[in-house]
Amino acid sequence: MSNPSPPEQLSERLAAAATSAGLELVAAAPGRVEGEVESIRAKWLLGKRTVRYRMACTLDENTRTATFRESLVERTSGIAPPTFSFQKTSQKRTRVQVERRDVSVGGGGVVSFGALRQRFEQIVREAGWRFELQARRLP
Repeated sequence: MSNPSPPEQLSERLAAAATSAGLELVAAAPGRVEGEVESIRAKWLLGKRTVRYRMACTLDENTRTATFRESLVERTSGIAPPTFSFQKTSQKRTRVQVERRDVSVGGGGVVSFGALRQRFEQIVREAGWRFELQARRLP
């Protein structure tokens, strides 16, 4: 595409995609979209366990590059409830996609690591920008 979208318009489209995926957006600098969602939560009398998905996408107007980072953060306090976890992992080069489902006494949930990345990459490329994944950096 010879005429790329302006960064403000791209940022709005990315924020809308993140919100529709259930993420709570964090106030960030202009040209940056950040969000997180607590996907898995299990709690009982002796403790709890939560899994949060976090992402950040920074737009560089000079190089027309969108840099994307994502992570899963698991936290446990006390004795975590007994949990059955089902996980499906696929990898293509440096792109990892994980679908994880937890069933527990005190809750559970589902997290899809990589699904939002694919949606962001599609939006960025349609806007005429370059998409860059920083796989080893936290958002």
